[in-house]
Amino acid sequence: MKRIYLTLLLLSAGILGFTPLHAQQVREDIPGVLHGFEIRDGKTVFVAPDSTVFHEVSSSRMTLAEILGKLSGTDKGIRFSFGDSTLSGMIYFGLIHYSDGRYPFPVYRSAPVQIVAGKAEINLDVVRGRYDMTGWEDKGFGTLGYRVIDDRGEILYDGKVNFSGTGPFHI
Repeated sequence: MKRIYLTLLLLSAGILGFTPLHAQQVREDIPGVLHGFEIRDGKTVFVAPDSTVFHEVSSSRMTLAEILGKLSGTDKGIRFSFGDSTLSGMIYFGLIHYSDGRYPFPVYRSAPVQIVAGKAEINLDVVRGRYDMTGWEDKGFGTLGYRVIDDRGEILYDGKVNFSGTGPFHI
């Protein structure tokens, strides 16, 4: 993947020469302005004067449906059940105050929640009392922003969830 971006960068700078496209191998979904790209054995390749770069498509280890998971309310907070039982990592979370500022973002708590075997639970007691900056306890509802990070530190998903109640909670 890095090679493709480097090659495209060099092409846009005019450093590499152009190779004519072979008409019998060009697919219609490759725009004509992308000189040097062709299809070989069903794979997209870039042919430069000195080398050929093959594009490899890597598959994600999780689908969007799996990373969204299933959220449910509990007596103490919100339970996350992701579709991948091997997922481990952290969930950072915080309340979102929509009327406090032009761009509402979550104010993340300093203590994230562990994801173990694809499951995690946020205890909303940690955003009660003096940490309730949105007034959700008085209103009976609120919005929580959360960020799912895997065990390698990669951000997998940023999401929001609306909740109501004071325990048990409803999503």
